[in-house]
Amino acid sequence: MPFELWEAVQFESDLIQYRRIETTQSAESLTQIKNITSETQKAAKEVKKYTEEDLLGKDGKSHDLHTLLKEQILQIYPDLVVNPKKVYIGYQIPNNWRNIFNVLKIRDGLRIDFTRSKVKDFDDPQKKIKPVKRSRDYFGQDMTMLEVKNEKDVRYAMLIIQQAYDRFIKEFGS
Repeated sequence: MPFELWEAVQFESDLIQYRRIETTQSAESLTQIKNITSETQKAAKEVKKYTEEDLLGKDGKSHDLHTLLKEQILQIYPDLVVNPKKVYIGYQIPNNWRNIFNVLKIRDGLRIDFTRSKVKDFDDPQKKIKPVKRSRDYFGQDMTMLEVKNEKDVRYAMLIIQQAYDRFIKEFGS
């Protein structure tokens, strides 16, 4: 039975923000569909819909940093769609297949990959943004990255994410 999922975030001064959580694809089970072949059933068992927990685990430094980062991102951009994949978590605008940026787990924190970007595209006073090596060869586009290892880095990452979001909207629309 379908249902809606809402996230409630409580802020200072007893302010509460409600945000509807939307999935990027239908989560309906293939076992609910009638007249499917045994091959389709076998494939349905092999299909995996990844979650943030699959990538980050239930706790740990990367999990905590991502939770903090995600809360801040969705507070500013509540319509962004969080799209977990096998090795990264993509952030997209609804009804647009392109990721604005991807979040990956690294040993001691997170790495944010900004798609379709070069270092010169950002106002980066701390010079923390680095190009992703061979991104043109592997992904067919220029990409940059920013490592997030503590809460201070999360605040700086938000500055860069805002620039990436604005640039994405300007280039591809909303």
